[in-house]
Amino acid sequence: MTQPGVSHIDESRTHRAILGLRVSALVETLLFLAVALLVDSLLGAGDRFSEISPHPFWIIVLLVSTYYGTNEGLATAALCAVAALAGHIPEQGFNEESTAWLLRVSADPVLWIMAALLLGEIRSGHRHRFEALKGTLENARRQVAAIAQAYEMLSESKSTLEVRVAAQVQTVQSVYRASRSIERQGTDDVLAGIPDLVRAIMAPGKFSLFLLNGSSLSVSASEGWHASDGFLKAFGSSSSMFQAIVARQQTLLASDTSHESTLAGQGILAAPLVHAQTGAVFGMLKIERIGLTGLNPASVQNFKTLCEWIGTAYANAERIEALKAVRDSDPMQQLLPGSFYDGQRAALTDLARESGFDACAFYAGFEPEAGHGVPDEALVAQSVLQAARDILSPNNLRFNFGKGGWTYAVLLPGHEPHTADDMAKRFIRRVCAILAEDGHPVRSRHLVEILHRNRREKSLRSETLLDVTIQLPVDAQQKA
Repeated sequence: MTQPGVSHIDESRTHRAILGLRVSALVETLLFLAVALLVDSLLGAGDRFSEISPHPFWIIVLLVSTYYGTNEGLATAALCAVAALAGHIPEQGFNEESTAWLLRVSADPVLWIMAALLLGEIRSGHRHRFEALKGTLENARRQVAAIAQAYEMLSESKSTLEVRVAAQVQTVQSVYRASRSIERQGTDDVLAGIPDLVRAIMAPGKFSLFLLNGSSLSVSASEGWHASDGFLKAFGSSSSMFQAIVARQQTLLASDTSHESTLAGQGILAAPLVHAQTGAVFGMLKIERIGLTGLNPASVQNFKTLCEWIGTAYANAERIEALKAVRDSDPMQQLLPGSFYDGQRAALTDLARESGFDACAFYAGFEPEAGHGVPDEALVAQSVLQAARDILSPNNLRFNFGKGGWTYAVLLPGHEPHTADDMAKRFIRRVCAILAEDGHPVRSRHLVEILHRNRREKSLRSETLLDVTIQLPVDAQQKA
């Protein structure tokens, strides 16, 4: 930064100049000469100090040359020469040569001029050096100021970034927690978790969720609404909102002039909720109020992504519900597939050996009586499930085996061979009785396999305990 007063003084001196000579230097010189000549005339011999050596005019020549520079020094030397010689040129002596007289007369003026040149150039060099250093200092100060300003901006940006990062971390955690609320297995759970997800991603002041109910969009959930807002709770099929969302599947933005009339003050953002599998609209998500910083191209894209996310979660939930309905209505789906049996059997055998408990398995097969038709596979599976509920415990795994002539297999952890055989017989009788009641008498057979016996004698090989074929007449089966 420039020192106070320096620039003002330099500028004033630059403006007060005559023929490139500063007026202050000329005034100081004239004042000095006037005082000196007045002293000479009043107190001296009146010879303008011609007999004094060194001449008093050296004072002003040296001072002006040293302080102001070459030009002012030369001007001062010239004025001193005029003041010393004008009207008072010494006379040439009778025996004095012209060159000696000329040298005597011009000796001081020539020396003044030489001193002014020498000292003035030294002063000019110092001044140029000073100006260069001053310019360098000014540049350095400007650079320091720029660096300080940049540092302040960087520090402010750093603080802002830290706040944003902290907010984003909180937002990521909130989004993660909210996303878990819609990643559910039921459509009702998905719809219930949508508000949390909307708050985490968009942070709106007011928003609402509409579901397609026949030929209208009806509000299912809303947040931040007041009675004085005047927001509609339903949009009929003839409304422009219904046509844009359901028919054309448009994303509406209030800042778009073509969408402003469609929204009609009912919201700032609105987008359809589209089923990810069928592509059909099942609802609408609408934001009625959001902060200015929250409405930008990135947030609009986030809003679209949010609606797609909800559509995908809703479709997945519907698919899971459909699979559950099929499983509950189809008994074949309630039995473990035969492809899982070998792995489960090996795992149970290893666990029984390590933990020291008995483990068995039994296999069952059913064939129709002579003269009777083959019962439906689903009916047999239903009978097996019913018998399993009546006879077996919940930890007995049932498999739709279908290998080696055996239709079904059951793993029995914690059962000794004789108890496993007894349970297998009771299970077989119960299945036969159920099928007989339905008019499908069958013959049955079963096989009990010992997977592990908890005894001192090492018997690592599985062994067959019993392979029995039971044939019961229809009357006996009915009695059973």
